[in-house]
Formats: sequence, C-alpha cells, structure tokens
Amino acid sequence: MSLKRKIMVSIFMATFMLSVSISAYAVDNNQTSEEKTRTFKSKKEFKMNAEKLQEMADEKGLTVKELKEEMKTQREAKLQEMADEKGITLEELKEEMKTKREEMKVKREVKLQEMADEKGITLEELKEEMKIKREVKLQKMADEKGITLKELKEKFKDKKSNFKGKNKSRVEK
Repeated sequence: MSLKRKIMVSIFMATFMLSVSISAYAVDNNQTSEEKTRTFKSKKEFKMNAEKLQEMADEKGLTVKELKEEMKTQREAKLQEMADEKGITLEELKEEMKTKREEMKVKREVKLQEMADEKGITLEELKEEMKIKREVKLQKMADEKGITLKELKEKFKDKKSNFKGKNKSRVEK
C-alpha cells in the first residue's frame, strides 16, 4: 500500500472513530471511572429496532416508551455534564458537536474526491467501486463459511447488536 493511500486510510479511520466517540455516554454516579459505560452512541443506535427495545424494556420492567425516555434523559444529563465541564451551555455543546460531525463529513468527502481524482473517475464511480469491492469481499467470506451473503450480513448485524448491548450501562428503574 502506498504511503499516500495509508495516510488517506488512516485519516478516514480517525474521522470515523472521532465521529463515534463524539457522542455522549451515560454514567451511573455510583460507578468508578473504569466502570463507566456507554448507554448509546448515536441517533441510529437510539432508534434501534423494536425487538431490541422491547427486550431491554422487559428486562428493566419498563414500557418501551419509558425506556426511550430514560435513555433520552440519561443522554441529556451526560451532555449537560459535558457542557458544564467545558463551561458552555448545552445548546453550545450540541452545536459544537453538530459542527464537528459536519466537518468530518466534508473531510471524508474531500478525501474520497481526491481518491477519485487520482483514479481519474467521478466520486459516484468511486463510491460504487468501493461498494462493489465490499460486496465481493463479503461474498468471499460467505462462500468460505458455506453460507449465503444474506446470512452473513444477518450474522454481522446480530454481532453488532450484541456488541452494542454488552456496552450499555443499566437503565435504572
């Protein structure tokens, strides 16, 4: 891999990791810093599928609506804590986070455009090429495991869901 490509991949991965880490984490006040864990890390995770929400609500003895409200309250409390630590308002923190996400999105698009320019293709063609390569790799993995591509994607989806579930702190009743 060329140095320029390694740098671009590193920048892309750093941007991705930063976008994941920007979000808020709920904290139980009785926990030590090592025990602090995430409640959820993105709007996408907050809008998790109905089955998973129902399962979590049942475990806590809550309705799904109550669970969602509890998660939202915890997130808002953590955001307020972060804002207080920075000496800014909650609205300023949210705007700062939104700006950082937008900047990262622009940087990613710029890097992808540079890659496309180097290859002499359009950005859309590059994205399609990347999508096809991803699908080919996934198909190869599925073939090696003796399963269909759809089954492999479901396994990834399940593992991702399980991983997220293991990292969530308890929602107190």
